[in-house]
Amino acid sequence: MKTSALVIDVGNSFKRTILYLGGSSLDLSPEKGLVLNPFDLASGETCPSPEKIKFLTALFDEILGDSGNLTKLERSLLETAVLDFYEKESSPSLSNFRSYLENAEEVELRRLSKLLSLWCSPHPYGLLFDGKTNVTIDAPHLHFELKGCQRYPDLLRVAMLVVMDLIWREVKTRYPNRSIVVVDEAHTIIRPSADGRANTAARWIEDLFRQMRKFASAILAISQIARDLKSPEIGDGILANAPNRFILRQRGDEKTLKEDLKLNDQELKEVFSLSQLRGVYSEFYLQSETIRGVFRYRPTPLELWLSTTHPPDNALLEKKWKEHPYFSLKEIVNYMAENYPFGAEGIAA
Repeated sequence: MKTSALVIDVGNSFKRTILYLGGSSLDLSPEKGLVLNPFDLASGETCPSPEKIKFLTALFDEILGDSGNLTKLERSLLETAVLDFYEKESSPSLSNFRSYLENAEEVELRRLSKLLSLWCSPHPYGLLFDGKTNVTIDAPHLHFELKGCQRYPDLLRVAMLVVMDLIWREVKTRYPNRSIVVVDEAHTIIRPSADGRANTAARWIEDLFRQMRKFASAILAISQIARDLKSPEIGDGILANAPNRFILRQRGDEKTLKEDLKLNDQELKEVFSLSQLRGVYSEFYLQSETIRGVFRYRPTPLELWLSTTHPPDNALLEKKWKEHPYFSLKEIVNYMAENYPFGAEGIAA
């Protein structure tokens, strides 16, 4: 049985690994010209499923709602409008939906059409979402790079939502083959935004965590601290559906570890005593349903060079690749693993 890796990344931490494994990497910076249409349906579908309506409602909550929330009336009108729009429109897109709302009888929908204009081409946000999807997603492994979206205040979280919808469709399409979904900077779509708006989309994300196991798949949420994986909308919902927690070295935040992850004093002592030797090992605390304790991960040279983001490592790799310009990615990574097994600065223990 084949397994797919589907990764949302912010900073290219996983790009090298995905490409080495024969996957595809998509840079979703708006200026790159790639388009992901949020109205896309799963293969074989002709009308939106309840899950798709739930996603689009969460999306419109994010981009159209005052303080991150649509009113109950606006949400009801939009859900009805979306269903009617799919029936009448053969090529659904944000621009076409804006035109549909402009001609609606309800004044609330006409008002929302004006707000939706900011997410239609040629506005910067529309470059990424407005139009026909033009990315190929048939590779065995997929990497979505979103760092370019960070330059725009509201774009990153919306981009994560749209990509998560695409990934969720891929998980179901690839089933019964398994998928491993990785979400870097997961707090972006879980916690309230910095400007104080609510994040109702977190409920939709939580639902994906709950359903992933039904499709023989797993999801890995990566964030800096445990508190990042909570929100007023879902409470401990995601943590409750994460039976395996990998805790790396921490700096302070003892209260969060004790209250959110229920670590006792001895376990806290072990967490704050975790160590690493660059290029050789890194310790982590594993908290699962059957095992709790400190483990030491020793990467193979290949694993190290696939995953490193350490600037001296990247600088050395770039230098050596220039010296061997005809090397493929796989060849240069294998070369670095063979000749620098502990990284650019690593010292064997």
